[in-house]
Amino acid sequence: MKIKSIDIQNFMAFNSLDVRFSPQINIIFGENGTGKSALLKVMYTAMKSIAEAANGKGEFATEKMESIIIDKLVGVFMPENDSVGRLVTRQQGSNRSDIKLKLSDNEELSMGFGNCQTKHMDIEIYPEIKTDNFVPVFIPPSGTSLKRI
Repeated sequence: MKIKSIDIQNFMAFNSLDVRFSPQINIIFGENGTGKSALLKVMYTAMKSIAEAANGKGEFATEKMESIIIDKLVGVFMPENDSVGRLVTRQQGSNRSDIKLKLSDNEELSMGFGNCQTKHMDIEIYPEIKTDNFVPVFIPPSGTSLKRI
């Protein structure tokens, strides 16, 4: 299973980001503080959540997905008070983060949450994700640590 594209709105350093990936090798580079690690971590979080939500038959257990993604986001990004809403791009008033991944078999996973959310998000999956067993791995760049995954 591969990520074909990711569309991020109002998530951490990103006001708007739409990336289409090559089917081969992709290189992510940029200045410090531009969101490279955040991009890698959100992709890891989504794929790790899909892997954990899939049951032994490779079928996707949608009802588990919200709590699994929230737990992964909190473990990977460690937001203040374990609130996913703290990952939304800061602005005056309310704001919402939306993240959409398109996968290799034209499956889509969309997740969204507002800056006032703590342990809730909206999830959409189209069509039902069917997956073989796979294990996503995140190898942090030097200076990055993941203490709670």
